[in-house]
Amino acid sequence: MGTDVRCHLEYRERDRWVGFGQGFALRRDYELFRLLANVRGTGALYPPRGVPRDTDEPVRDAYCLRVYPGDSAAAAQRGRGLIATRAEAEEYVARGVSAWWDARQGFVTDPESTGASWLTTAEWRAVLAYYDAHIAEYLAAQGRDVGRAAVWLDIQCRMVLAAMTAAEERGQPARCVFWFVR
Repeated sequence: MGTDVRCHLEYRERDRWVGFGQGFALRRDYELFRLLANVRGTGALYPPRGVPRDTDEPVRDAYCLRVYPGDSAAAAQRGRGLIATRAEAEEYVARGVSAWWDARQGFVTDPESTGASWLTTAEWRAVLAYYDAHIAEYLAAQGRDVGRAAVWLDIQCRMVLAAMTAAEERGQPARCVFWFVR
């Protein structure tokens, strides 16, 4: 079973962060995952910081399970988004695989997520520069060719950087919020 990354771009508009789009997944690359958040290895350039509490609601809804007050799994499936019953949420927190998102305990982090963090535009650019400088030696050590996967990842990561840079050029700070799903 593999690990995937879920990403959401946000930009600052006045006093709040606004999500851009519905989120996306980058192509699976464990060397990049290691550099982003110590996932599938160690050596993240910026230690994982978690999903920011001031994140836009759609980002929170993608990262968390909404806690349904009842205990019926069928009833919990009504509505939108990912949902857990109160009993399920309490079990996840007790096992240490989730945490309460808010004081009301209306949301709990998804128990299948790990390595949550966020990077500014400058930090994303630094991760890409480090990745570019070291990917050939990483792949050679594994006996692999750079090949098409690295090209696809490069295009995806540069598109993320371009979107973040565009916001910053207009005076709106940007960040990429991400987490990994096993």
